[in-house]
Amino acid sequence: MGKHYVPQAHLKRFQIAEEPGMIWMYDKQTDNFTKAAISKVAQQADFYSPDVEESLAQVVEKPGNKGLAKLLNREELDNKERTEVSFYLLNMASRGPRYRAIIERIAQEQLDEVDKETRKTIEDWISEGGPDLELAKARLAELDAVREKFSKNLPQQLVDQIRTPFWSERTVECIHNMAWHILPATPDQHFVTSDTPAHFFEGPGLCTKQSEFTFPISKDFALVGEHQRSWGTTFETPQLRLVKEVNRRVLSYVQRFAFSPHPHDWIRTVVQKKKPTVRQIVWISR
Repeated sequence: MGKHYVPQAHLKRFQIAEEPGMIWMYDKQTDNFTKAAISKVAQQADFYSPDVEESLAQVVEKPGNKGLAKLLNREELDNKERTEVSFYLLNMASRGPRYRAIIERIAQEQLDEVDKETRKTIEDWISEGGPDLELAKARLAELDAVREKFSKNLPQQLVDQIRTPFWSERTVECIHNMAWHILPATPDQHFVTSDTPAHFFEGPGLCTKQSEFTFPISKDFALVGEHQRSWGTTFETPQLRLVKEVNRRVLSYVQRFAFSPHPHDWIRTVVQKKKPTVRQIVWISR
């Protein structure tokens, strides 16, 4: 059974207007646009365990979608709803294949470092002619076996952790306490989404003064959070520069697939760039 790493409810907000349930999908790997059924895209067999899948649906997506619907109607959220949306946004940043690949790479690098340090200790022991040399050689052979095993498959306990979307009260609070800007698309433009819908600058993270968090809610609206102003929600007027910046951010995080109601060439152009240019937003006081 396929598990959607991007919820269908999210993708439906970017569906083709004339063909409900369908969406344009750009494949970075094949460099092709395909018109696809939303029920069939952004999923992978056994991407989550059944327990994680159920928790995402009931604890994260259901309350999060209610809050997003209010924002789309230009309604203010109470504190509980804002926390639920913050939890949803954080999960949208961490549940897809891009961050799973990053965490797997970091985990492998950490295992490599442990292997390197342990191997050096044993080899120094052998070279210095210490006691129990046969035991040291046996430990080195065991280390080789472990290295061979985990070079192909990470430890199951670590795999289980990787396959569970990460979150913490602190990071949820960081998103909650941002100033949220709800940005409408301009009449001639729209927002797009991807297999990694949420964007934040990984250097500053989520909790510093320089942090910004970007999420396309639908083809017509996006949310950008920042810490330069006091927390709250501002419903902005349409600005082309902001629409383009949001789309560049979202497309810069594409692992493989971008999704849109239209197959625009500029989607391909941005996705295929090795390092698309994204910038901090200068918020103009009104």
